[in-house]
Amino acid sequence: MAAWFDATVADFQAVRAGWRQAWSEARRIAAGRPMVVATRGPDGISQLRSRLSIGGHAETHILRSWFTSADPQDIAARVAQHFETVRRSFGGLGALLALQRLLQRLIVLAGGLIAALPSLVRLVRAPPRSWLDVLLAHPWLWLGLGMMLAGVVLRIVLRWTVRLAFRRALGRFVPS
Repeated sequence: MAAWFDATVADFQAVRAGWRQAWSEARRIAAGRPMVVATRGPDGISQLRSRLSIGGHAETHILRSWFTSADPQDIAARVAQHFETVRRSFGGLGALLALQRLLQRLIVLAGGLIAALPSLVRLVRAPPRSWLDVLLAHPWLWLGLGMMLAGVVLRIVLRWTVRLAFRRALGRFVPS
């Protein structure tokens, strides 16, 4: 469980502006709206601007006056910085999917604990002949098993939802 949590935290730290930005960008991507990433120069003018969509469509605009007059090393550094920002902006989707997996596993774990701990206490106190009766009549066991099942169903529903969002976005993409 600690490894899952650490992986989720690492995914969120890789996002360019934290979990709130990750949530906003993932919602924008899932809705099929294009995401715009702009890199501005010292004068505040946008030198590079990329528009990205979940369907794979991407276009980058470069300010011609900056491109023709700037030092080639400055251009290379600015372009590298810009595309690193573009890469990190799509990190929000991966971070949210990792959070969804962690929450689903926590729900299953909590359900398992709710089912197992009180049931074990009752089993220890009951004679072996009545163990089946004790388990079947124990409400905490059913609550825990229900939570475990809800966690698994939640994972399946969220996976289908994300896939549907991808398919809708890909359906809107018309290659030029």
